[in-house]
Amino acid sequence: SISTLFCSLSVVVSTTLGVIFFKEGLYFHKIVGITLILIAIASLNINNFRIEKNNYYALIAGALFGISYTLDKKNLQTLDPLVYLFWAFLFVAVFVMLISRKEMLQAVTKSKLQDFTPIVLSGIGYFFYNFFTFKAYTFGGEVGRIDAINNSEVFLIILVEYFLFKNRKGIFRKLFAAALAFGGVLILGKL
Repeated sequence: SISTLFCSLSVVVSTTLGVIFFKEGLYFHKIVGITLILIAIASLNINNFRIEKNNYYALIAGALFGISYTLDKKNLQTLDPLVYLFWAFLFVAVFVMLISRKEMLQAVTKSKLQDFTPIVLSGIGYFFYNFFTFKAYTFGGEVGRIDAINNSEVFLIILVEYFLFKNRKGIFRKLFAAALAFGGVLILGKL
């Protein structure tokens, strides 16, 4: 849960880079909306606050995500989202194969076809997540605002957890955090 908080650093990085490279505005309502989302994420994780070695990797990942979101927006100014997704997925796959060819081949040969079902479903979800994010960039969306809204996805998970899995533990804190994030998203969406 702390890793989730540290990964949210991407919002700060992408907002800062959006202001610098795309001349996106930095105005009060934007700061308030992003801050509400970050406070909501922090409030979900404050009870478990214990920094461990793996949290530093999440901090690095958050910074890299912020840079990546900014590069995505830059690339999408000249490329169609579907073309960009094709090349991005291809290069990621080739890169992984180059750095861990032996492990990849071992994993594939030891797996059954049905073992790949969750991976296929995740890939489909990841495709649509990126496609809609990229479409938002092509329609002029600000990279920091889109990143903040994407980070609020954790609150949809809370609702699914509550209604589908009947997980009621800490529900008032979770609902308060979800309301904060929803308020932040509404503020960002009205700008």
